[in-house]
Amino acid sequence: MFTNQNYLKGQQYKTSSNLNTRAGLHERFGVSKYGWHKWVFDQFNFESGYRVLEVGCGPAYLWNENIERVPSDVRFVLGDLSIGMASETKTKLAASEAKNFNFFNGDAESIPFPANYFDAVIANHMLYHLPHLDLGVRELARVLKPNGVLYAATNGMPHLKEMLELAHEFDPNYGSVHHRGFFESLNFRLENAEEILKAAFARVEIRNYDDHLWVTEAAPLVNYVLSGWRDQVREGMIESFIAFVEERIKREGGVRITKESGLVIARK
Repeated sequence: MFTNQNYLKGQQYKTSSNLNTRAGLHERFGVSKYGWHKWVFDQFNFESGYRVLEVGCGPAYLWNENIERVPSDVRFVLGDLSIGMASETKTKLAASEAKNFNFFNGDAESIPFPANYFDAVIANHMLYHLPHLDLGVRELARVLKPNGVLYAATNGMPHLKEMLELAHEFDPNYGSVHHRGFFESLNFRLENAEEILKAAFARVEIRNYDDHLWVTEAAPLVNYVLSGWRDQVREGMIESFIAFVEERIKREGGVRITKESGLVIARK
């Protein structure tokens, strides 16, 4: 499902609604006081005159949260498969003082730019959506200059494991089909990122982000779980699931949820 391009652009990411639900949980209940997007921005090394491409830009979280840090002497091109996402990003950033952004709607497996064009490419939690990952990796390498750098964020297998286990405990049928082992099934994750990227890049480094969730409200957690598969929710399921999680929170004070995310930095 999560590599089905028609589903992704027509349903899951047609608008930013589902992403906002998930991002909101991390923002409200993440233990780290230093947010993910600020940490990711810290890892970049952009020099004056650079051209930087972001594929799968979503609703511009990365740039909105770091807008005061965006260098004016670097040119950015942001693209997304979803017309809705690309349009939302353009609208948001057009309202900012940063004028060095350009936008496109397109596929990361067929990037509409010439070879050796960009100094850096950013792929923030999106490579696992590519149906032909090997093709996508080659395409990212193609548009990068010989000394170019890829910044690719992804998750590891333990990511959100307690949340997925909770969903499975609530409903073994729903949980086992859609949640248990979900991150193990991703085609690009922290555990296999180096092996995959070394097919097109000479050096690969992984930097881990230190954080976990302590969730003390049921509804945001339930909405996160359902945001990926809301079309399969049965009648009365949401209310029952919320009550189930509320009981757990009442008994234990909250739900601790593992986060395993990081940035993979690959150099040609």
